[in-house]
Amino acid sequence: MAGDPDAYLGLDRCPTSPNNSYVDFDDSGHLAVEMSEDNPTEEGGQGVNSDSFTWFDDVFQICNQGKQPVSVWIEAEASEEADKYFDSDNYGEYGPVTFYLGDDDEEILSEDNPQLLQVGECLCVGIRVVTKGLKEGQQLVDDDEIVIHADADQELATGPVTNQTQGTTHDDVHDAIDAAKDNDTIKVYEDQSGLVEVDKQLNIVGVGMPTLEDGVNITADNVRVSSFNILDSGDALWAEFAVRLEPGVSGITIEDNSIESDWYAIADESSAQTTSDVTIENNDIFGTAESGVQVVYINGEQSGPPSAEDAENINLIDNTIGANDLDGGLLVGLEADGGEVSGNTFDDPPTDYGHLELWGPNLEVEDNDFFGDNLGTNAFYVRNSDNTYTLSEILGANTFDPTAEVVGDDIRPE
Repeated sequence: MAGDPDAYLGLDRCPTSPNNSYVDFDDSGHLAVEMSEDNPTEEGGQGVNSDSFTWFDDVFQICNQGKQPVSVWIEAEASEEADKYFDSDNYGEYGPVTFYLGDDDEEILSEDNPQLLQVGECLCVGIRVVTKGLKEGQQLVDDDEIVIHADADQELATGPVTNQTQGTTHDDVHDAIDAAKDNDTIKVYEDQSGLVEVDKQLNIVGVGMPTLEDGVNITADNVRVSSFNILDSGDALWAEFAVRLEPGVSGITIEDNSIESDWYAIADESSAQTTSDVTIENNDIFGTAESGVQVVYINGEQSGPPSAEDAENINLIDNTIGANDLDGGLLVGLEADGGEVSGNTFDDPPTDYGHLELWGPNLEVEDNDFFGDNLGTNAFYVRNSDNTYTLSEILGANTFDPTAEVVGDDIRPE
């Protein structure tokens, strides 16, 4: 016998998540989710609110540490008192306690929607709690017990590319996208050639960091692309882009990737259409050309036609961004109104231009690390091209090496 973290189906806290503090282990090594006065938060919280909906993303982790793929889903039978008040018409069909995939509360881990875990693969689980009609002290789950099902015999799709939602197998990602419906999850297990055209609302996930050799072109809203090596192609359509965003798309998430390009690693194009609600998070982003590239660029009013407006709510979070030699190029340019640039590392490629240029208002720029030993004369860490930022505040909210000073509309090395 082994404790839950070391068993064939490993159960442990979700790494790095602030919500993993709700997880504890009993004397036998069994995982427990404890949201009560016995496990208060640092601020003194002792449980969920009554008569409420509460979501806890990324609480615990399930890992397949066995010898064969398994399909996983979670069951929690409602207590008699919780079931009495639960209104499925208004609160959803899955009960007072629902388990979902990571931070996506629409991807329910139910018997009708199991998730395939390959050997060595892990997933984090979030929890939704509905306490409508309940009072303090009443239980949600019968006997405080949940059951995690891991079935090696269930016939789920396996292959080079799978649609986890539809339960189908495909020869390549292009066929999978053609056959998919909006909101499907596609998993990719092997390297893919040819430009990946994403024209539906899809969640496309790499398993084991496969390579998309010829880039990604996103033309639909509400697309997530994660866990790939993504390269551009010198002979494909949109060859200058590793990840191209169609102008005007919204609800895009690019996360946990390694992205390289001779020109644009991630960018849209100048247009009258307004790109919005884009999150670029936890990627390694690199420009490989030795010329004036722009590694990440989101267009807006400055570059577009007279009717163009700034992009909206653009978020660049926890990325490492670098290049071989920018020459006269730029690491990041944002013509955006709103969003955040936080937690990023701006690496130190040689450049005579700069690292971060702000062309739109209301971006929060904080907790970034800027390195500038190779910045040329008059090159900048940050340029206030929008003239709406107080550069002294940005100077104080980020770290700069070598140390920096405000010079006109720039933050530059001293």
